[in-house]
Amino acid sequence: MPVHDSLSAHHENLATRSIQSDTLSAKLAREGALFQGLPSAVWAAAKDHFTNEKSSLAADAFIGVGTGLTLVAVAKNPAVFGRASADFFSSALAHSGKVFTTLTALDWTRRIGAPVVDTWIDPNNLSNAKNILAQNIATGLVDYGVGLASGATAAGVAHKFYNPKFSPVPVKDTTWHKIYESEFPADERQSYEFFKTLSKPGSMPHVRVHVSRHKSETRAFSMTADYGEGSEGRKLLLPYIAVSPEIQSGGVGTRHLKQMVAELKSTYPTAKGIVLEVENPDIPGIGGDLQAQRHKRINWYQKRDGQVLDRPYYFPSTVAGEPPIAGHLMWIGFGRGELSKKGLEELVHDIYKYGYKLDASDPLMASLKSKT
Repeated sequence: MPVHDSLSAHHENLATRSIQSDTLSAKLAREGALFQGLPSAVWAAAKDHFTNEKSSLAADAFIGVGTGLTLVAVAKNPAVFGRASADFFSSALAHSGKVFTTLTALDWTRRIGAPVVDTWIDPNNLSNAKNILAQNIATGLVDYGVGLASGATAAGVAHKFYNPKFSPVPVKDTTWHKIYESEFPADERQSYEFFKTLSKPGSMPHVRVHVSRHKSETRAFSMTADYGEGSEGRKLLLPYIAVSPEIQSGGVGTRHLKQMVAELKSTYPTAKGIVLEVENPDIPGIGGDLQAQRHKRINWYQKRDGQVLDRPYYFPSTVAGEPPIAGHLMWIGFGRGELSKKGLEELVHDIYKYGYKLDASDPLMASLKSKT
């Protein structure tokens, strides 16, 4: 046998005997040694990565910017890639945080776990494992840092760009009409002339309109009706609130409702909250799609501090000759106490008398006497 072959076999035998004779205490000692001096090694590897991998870092930044812009665009408008894909993107966005966390955990497990396992198994691999561990951590910190910073910056800029501005508008403003007509059926809509009359000083009720607008585009609107002071403070109704169908499920409605509540709390310091009218989703004979839509509307309010009030309610159809519409009353409180039964009945009376202009002979008005 040649001499170099003999030496090679001798070294292999020594390595094999070293592995076979490896003890638990020796394995643990190597694991401790693996992490000795790690901060300085990571710092050196990070500087090297910054210096020599500029194109790779540029790609990370580009991906981060693209991801940030896409997430904001989908969050603000799930139908940005078409209405057919809106539900898919809404669902994907809702789970994106969990997916990112899971993938990140798996990646870091690999980055740190692989050198740890190699060191545990092979007593002769400590030096190489230390280098690999430092490089894995350094490149991970740099790559993730660049990607997240770029994505967050792009998302912040895009969020400011996409964020609609909440403001009051005159009732005669027409920019909210398209949403109003598309989101409410004819038997629930009042005429614009009626609203203009109720917007005049001293009217009962007095209605106001707020919009959320981006540039010249109205993306959401709400109408509130002030029925004056009652025995328990200001009586407020939210007869209409809606978001443009092109951008629903993008958070615009949630922000609009939140800003509207804050504005009402400031404007009406005696108001305990605001009442809403919603359709009853459990009327026999309505279609499955309509029933699901009504349940979805109630659930939307409930997720935003709304509660269904325990009181049967019907609101008159705005179409002559049509029967009243079975519905529910909901309540969004302002943190100033609950609405009592007496306070609620006062408001319902005013809604029927002043909001719908019902006279005393109307069955709905007559029904109030049995509740007082």
